[in-house]
Amino acid sequence: MENRIQYFRKARGLTQQELAIKAHTTSSTIHKLEQGHNRLTTIWMTRLAKALNCKPTDLLPEPISQLTPRKTVDAKVLESVILKLERTLEEEKVALKLPVKAALIVDLYEVALKHQSKGLNAQNPEYMRDFSALFAKAAKRK
Repeated sequence: MENRIQYFRKARGLTQQELAIKAHTTSSTIHKLEQGHNRLTTIWMTRLAKALNCKPTDLLPEPISQLTPRKTVDAKVLESVILKLERTLEEEKVALKLPVKAALIVDLYEVALKHQSKGLNAQNPEYMRDFSALFAKAAKRK
C-alpha cells in the first residue's frame, strides 16, 4: 500500500533507524512499511504517527477529504453526524474499532447530506431509519 511514512520521516530529519527506535520496532520493519511490503494497519499508523508527531491519517497516500467525491466538507453537517454517532455509541454501549468508526462517519455524512438536500432534518423518520441501518451494520463489524 502506498503511504507517506518516508515523506514524514524525512521531513522530520529522521533515519529509518531513528524512527524505528521512536516507534519501538526495527529499521527493517520501517523499510518494509515505507515500501508497502508490510501492511500499514491502524495499529502501525497510530504508532508511527505518534513517533512522527502527525495524525495517523496523514500517513495515508491522499488526504481523507479526497476519499469522498466532494472537494469541501460541510463542517456543521460533519459535526452533527459525529456528535449523534458519539451519543448513540454511548447510549448503546458499543465500541467500534477506528477503521469501522471512520468508515461509518463517512457513510453517515453522505446520508446526512442526501437528506439535507431534500430539506430533511435529523429528526426525520427517513433519516433516522438510514442512520439506524448504517449503525447496526457497523456494530456487527465492531
